[in-house]
This record gives sequence, structure tokens and C-alpha cells, in this order.
Amino acid sequence: MGKCDFISSNTAAGICLGEMSFPASKQEIIDQIEDAGGAEAAIVAINQVPDRIYASLEELTKYLEGEL
Repeated sequence: MGKCDFISSNTAAGICLGEMSFPASKQEIIDQIEDAGGAEAAIVAINQVPDRIYASLEELTKYLEGEL
């Protein structure tokens, strides 16, 4: 398993996207996950969130956890 397998958790998102600069688009986030060696499950999780610009990692994880 890669370090980005469980992108829907706050901890894993932080590990996988720790180098990510925000704001970032959904596609930029997907590209970062792929560059970090993320598993297909991580890409699938990101594809479930709206196609928009995310202001921060915290905002993205709220979408991943269904809070927004």
C-alpha cells in the first residue's frame, strides 16, 4: 500500500498532499496524488468531490468527509 491509499482521512490527506500549495484545482490535487505514488483508491476518492478550486487542505478534507 502506498502512503496515499486512504486520502479520505485527514492524516493520510496531510501526508499525501503535504507539499501541495493551495489554492488548488481538483486536477492539480489529482496530479499531486499521482506524483506522490497514490493508489487508485485515492484518485477515486478525489473524483467524488466537486470540480472546483480548494482554498486549503482543510477545505478539501471537509468535502472528502462529507461535511460540505
